[in-house]
Amino acid sequence: MIFRLTLLIGICLSFLNAGLLDFKRISKIYSSYERGDFKESRDMLVSLKKDNPIYYYNLANSYYKLGRYKLAILYYKRAFGSGVGEPARLHNLGNSYFKLKEYKNAIVAFEVALKIADDSDTRYNLELAKEALKKREEKKEQQKKEKKKKKRNKKEKNGKSKKKNKKKLSKKELKKLEELRRKMQLKEELKKMVHKSFKEKKVPVIMYPLKQSSKNREKPW
Repeated sequence: MIFRLTLLIGICLSFLNAGLLDFKRISKIYSSYERGDFKESRDMLVSLKKDNPIYYYNLANSYYKLGRYKLAILYYKRAFGSGVGEPARLHNLGNSYFKLKEYKNAIVAFEVALKIADDSDTRYNLELAKEALKKREEKKEQQKKEKKKKKRNKKEKNGKSKKKNKKKLSKKELKKLEELRRKMQLKEELKKMVHKSFKEKKVPVIMYPLKQSSKNREKPW
């Protein structure tokens, strides 16, 4: 991914009335940036405390190089204005969003940059962002499908397990179960009959056994 730079020496252009001390500090910032000491250049830039687009743009570049992409985005946004090329600013803003995997925002930044000026690197980065977004969306959709499939398989597995564990009753057991069911039914019917008799105030018929015990049997004449 191509990164667009505006030379830190450009800060000097906004400080034409600055003193010798400021020019020395700016020269040191430029030197540290060029040799790759982005932390030092960032620290010196922060100490300047200026308020102009070029200053913010170069501070954003330092943060970008340090991998502080959220701060880079903050200062690229502030860098809008005179002295900073708008396509380059938007290009780098898009790169910062891309690094944070905010692909939709990156795509917007690249597309706006291309409307201002056509550039092969920006077009290339735009395609990268679109491809990355597409892959992420496809991955999300795939994960969603897999989750549904696992849920369905688990449900089917549980259903099969229940069927497998269900014991098949023998004929003898089925007969006993039927007898028990009939007894329960007769018991329920008897309860209803008794309840009805009391409700209608009827005296229940007392049934005596046909056979009497030998003790109660009288001797014949």
